[in-house]
Amino acid sequence: INGGFAYATGASQDGKLNEFNNFFPTNHKFYGAADLFGLRNLVDGHLMMGVKTPKAPVGLKVVLYTFALADPSARWSTAAGFTLGQNVNNTTRRLGQEVDALFKWRFAPWAVLSGGYTVFVPNQGARNLGHDIATHWGYLTIEAQTP
Repeated sequence: INGGFAYATGASQDGKLNEFNNFFPTNHKFYGAADLFGLRNLVDGHLMMGVKTPKAPVGLKVVLYTFALADPSARWSTAAGFTLGQNVNNTTRRLGQEVDALFKWRFAPWAVLSGGYTVFVPNQGARNLGHDIATHWGYLTIEAQTP
């Protein structure tokens, strides 16, 4: 079990850019697999619980996130800088919660199957910015190693 917290300022109402620019974002492990958040105008708290044993070929992990805007009137944007919403009259900070359920299975000495499912459940802050429907995302990959 571990957890974390992040805080980053964002652009203000007057248009002055006060944002952090993360050139090479590695956001999945810090701000959720759905990629709805970058390290700008963000308050993030998360808790991760996982099971991985040395003798078992399977690892499981669940991560719980809660997201808010540092400045509710500034923009909500992704890691790539795409604006998901902004309303200068918004006063609600809380955007929502995300749950990521992830697994890895080494089914052969040379191959790993990985997958996950994510759901982001919007709060009033996200609804104020036009995002009132839950976001679902899933993936499945196979990694193969050659000798």
